[in-house]
Amino acid sequence: MPIICPKCGASNVDGATFCAACGNSLAVASPPPAGSSPPYSSPPPSGSGRRASYTMAGAVGDAIALLRDPVGFMTANRDTPATRNQILINYVGVLAAIAFVATLIGDSIYYGFYFGGFAIGYVFLEAIIGLILEVGGVFVVGLVIKMLAPNFKSMSSDVNAMKLSSYLYTPFFIASILRIIPIPLLGDILSFLGLLYGLYILYKGLPILVATPQDQVLTFEIVIVVVAIVIFVIIGAILGAILAVAVGAAFLM
Repeated sequence: MPIICPKCGASNVDGATFCAACGNSLAVASPPPAGSSPPYSSPPPSGSGRRASYTMAGAVGDAIALLRDPVGFMTANRDTPATRNQILINYVGVLAAIAFVATLIGDSIYYGFYFGGFAIGYVFLEAIIGLILEVGGVFVVGLVIKMLAPNFKSMSSDVNAMKLSSYLYTPFFIASILRIIPIPLLGDILSFLGLLYGLYILYKGLPILVATPQDQVLTFEIVIVVVAIVIFVIIGAILGAILAVAVGAAFLM
């Protein structure tokens, strides 16, 4: 039978541990069966990980702490106060900007050496498009997590969904810094490995940050990835067309 949230009055599916409308714990309204312990029906332990600052000065330190101990860091920061803008600007924006500069330097050296001055303009435009895709990707995946959460008995929290999305992308941003080495294939390999580690962080973070039941985690992660890929293909096609038009116009000048 439906569970009524005592805080906002919204109706939730039977077995839900958090309200899909406001994120309030439903542990009091729906006590777990004997012998079972739904994930984070009450606030999780504070954890031993570093407390995120969500400031520009602390972004790199937070990222390193996350990579060292994903579970400890995410547990410690499940309830750390933050806004979506703080996460996107002070954390994601800083990491993406560092990766952008490193990529720009590395690709400019490599392609500039082989193709001359024209390649520099192309590399810069490509790097800008990549930056837009990466930061926009964090935002889009955060929205996807938030919107799909109720379908997987998870907490639909705008801030925690954005936290999880930013943590998912963190290994990619850190690996992309090594693109400053002017060997494009090496940068691609490292970025791919970063994404794989990001998927691991997503798997571990779903139960911690949005209270996904363990039996729903893998399915939820697969759906997130599939939906995100479809969205990125569409966005990438649009930006790719813009890049092609820009390059074509440069040739005609």
